[in-house]
Amino acid sequence: VVYQFGIEKGLSKKGKEKLALIEALEKEKQQIADSLANEQRVKDEAALAERLAQEKEKARLAALEKERLDAEYKRKQQLEDTINALGHVYFDFDSSYLNKPYKELLDKLAVILKENPSVTLKVGSHTDSRGPDKYNMWLSERRMKRTIDYLVDQKGIAASRLIGEPFGETRLINECDDQSRCSSAKHRLNRRSEFEAV
Repeated sequence: VVYQFGIEKGLSKKGKEKLALIEALEKEKQQIADSLANEQRVKDEAALAERLAQEKEKARLAALEKERLDAEYKRKQQLEDTINALGHVYFDFDSSYLNKPYKELLDKLAVILKENPSVTLKVGSHTDSRGPDKYNMWLSERRMKRTIDYLVDQKGIAASRLIGEPFGETRLINECDDQSRCSSAKHRLNRRSEFEAV
């Protein structure tokens, strides 16, 4: 009869209570799910923000380190250029004594070392090719020692900042070896102490 007259049958009071309870449970379940999703989203955003902050800090530190290294390289390059501009100390034939102009050069070198207390200097001493190899090695040791002693004893540079190395005739800077004839001026270029900032 109900259907015949097109009347829909509604829920009973008990049914309506059950339906309300189911809807309330679904709503609560949805709220919990939304809350968990929101909590996860907040965690994800925080983790992303932290990662971005770490990457930004890492990039900042890398930039600072690069800047420091560039400045250090530039300073070292300027120091090397200044030392190279002084030139070498040259010696007379068969001598290890320092002449006046080269003492003045060493005076200038001492000033540079005093202005840069962290710098260690390598002193390499050489001879020309004339004379026996063994004698030339001994002579280059004497030249190295006289150069270093002048900086230490006369100019007050700490010996620990000076590294000496004798080369004898093993590092000629021109063609003037035992088989070649050269002028005195060319041979003189090989009788030297030279300097390198370490």
